[in-house]
Amino acid sequence: MPHARQAAPHTPRSQFRRLMLFTTIAAVLMSVAAASYLYVMNVLTTVTLIATLSGVFLSVMLGAGLMAMGFLSSNSGHDEWASHFSDDKPDR
Repeated sequence: MPHARQAAPHTPRSQFRRLMLFTTIAAVLMSVAAASYLYVMNVLTTVTLIATLSGVFLSVMLGAGLMAMGFLSSNSGHDEWASHFSDDKPDR
């Protein structure tokens, strides 16, 4: 009987990569949707297309990347390690 393939453990880094993959797909779809809207409205020029595609794509990726880094930090234990530094300081 062949052995069943075991699933790889879900490490924070693999979860980050998967999240960024889905985010990249979503960013491409949103960029295409924005360009399609501009095409339907008859305001699509080369400059508008480049600005829209880069603006939408980079905005989505920046926002998602920052959120993903927060999740990565939380899931990998970095937040717990850094939290003991704030416990020693008195409140002002």
